Amino acid sequence: MVERSVGKIIKKLAIKSKVNINISPHSFRRSFATNHHRHGVPILIISRMMGHSKIKTTERYILLNEDDFLTRPTSLGYLKK
Repeated sequence: MVERSVGKIIKKLAIKSKVNINISPHSFRRSFATNHHRHGVPILIISRMMGHSKIKTTERYILLNEDDFLTRPTSLGYLKK
């Protein structure tokens, strides 16, 4: 399916669901990458699942906030405020 066709389907579903935010195929890919990263999937694996040849491309899709750094497991346990 062409990205434009997917975009049209997504927009129709958003309208039907009364979702008042801008949804696009790109936002789905960004959510996919961010959620997998938050659940501990290595970025190399996420990169391969998304079809990227460079990890730098995948890094641009992942959106992190302060809470991600505070709840990320480390060798010393979870980081806390």
